[in-house]
Amino acid sequence: MLKKRLLALYWLIIVLAMIGKVLFSYYNPFLFDSRIHEISVTVSIEKGENAKSIAKSLHEKKIIPSQFWFLSYLFLKGWSKELKYGKYEFFSGNTPIDVIEKIHQGDVVDYRLTIIEGWKFSDIREKLAQLENIEHSIEKLSNKAVAQRLEINDKFLDGAFLPNTYHYPEGELDINILKRARDAMRVVYERELKNYQKNPLRHSSFLSLTTSLQDEYKVLSLAAIIEKETFVVSEYPIISSVFHNRLLRGMRLQADPTVIYAIGDEYKGRILSKHLRFKSPYNTYAIRGLPPYPIAYASEKAIYAAFNPSLSKYLYFVAKGNGREHIFNTSLEEHSKAVDRYWKIIKKRKKKK
Repeated sequence: MLKKRLLALYWLIIVLAMIGKVLFSYYNPFLFDSRIHEISVTVSIEKGENAKSIAKSLHEKKIIPSQFWFLSYLFLKGWSKELKYGKYEFFSGNTPIDVIEKIHQGDVVDYRLTIIEGWKFSDIREKLAQLENIEHSIEKLSNKAVAQRLEINDKFLDGAFLPNTYHYPEGELDINILKRARDAMRVVYERELKNYQKNPLRHSSFLSLTTSLQDEYKVLSLAAIIEKETFVVSEYPIISSVFHNRLLRGMRLQADPTVIYAIGDEYKGRILSKHLRFKSPYNTYAIRGLPPYPIAYASEKAIYAAFNPSLSKYLYFVAKGNGREHIFNTSLEEHSKAVDRYWKIIKKRKKKK
């Protein structure tokens, strides 16, 4: 008799629990009715905050109607200790369940930093200084100190980061964003290096390439020059071929962007003859081979082009004068004619102004 009563009680508890769960899940207005009447409302959850503290904050901001049901639902789901910190934005129509799931998933407000092709580290520093939603840790550090934290050579700062848009939550450390950009560049370089090693090109100057860091500097140095020479992506491989052809022949690269980088603040919009003679390991009019480190951040397509030059005999190129494409030549004579035509276009344009 006692066994029958216990069995009946057991099943009663099971049925009541199931009914309770159904009512809890589908008919609880404290969980399934939105109480947000503004277009949007933001709330920041600090690192280390517990569920009770979060519930109180959300209730005070009128994002949820009941702390009790909020905490009960978390307990039922087993999420009480799985809430992510950060800044959240909730919208009109969001229910408490939506709020809970958003915080559990860590769907924080999205911030972005875009590193542009052709930038240098000074450009990144300037951009980071303007951001108010990050934690600044490098603002007062020297470039050398920043490089030490990134575990790279400080002379590599102008080429170590991959141009891209990097998403981050509010309060992210600036150095963490830089680490991600550095890791992204390393991934792209190693990928293209492996692809190249599988099928090295005979018309490439990188035939003896190894995986040493010095080779990374060289490849990215060439990629940066390609990046700075043209805005037309389709020209990357052919411009790469010009530089590879010159390297294979022992000719100076004579790339204007390297002169501009070498003279720094002395550049006022025009390269003078004295600048071409400026002594610097970056001035490719004065040195043979590639600069020791990159002069700017190269895109994935520029890095690909550095490894994969077009098969050509071109040794020279000059702008057409339309602000975009270039004219390519194999002889100095034809190149000189193209340069003369370019300057005639420029002078004619200036007279019209």
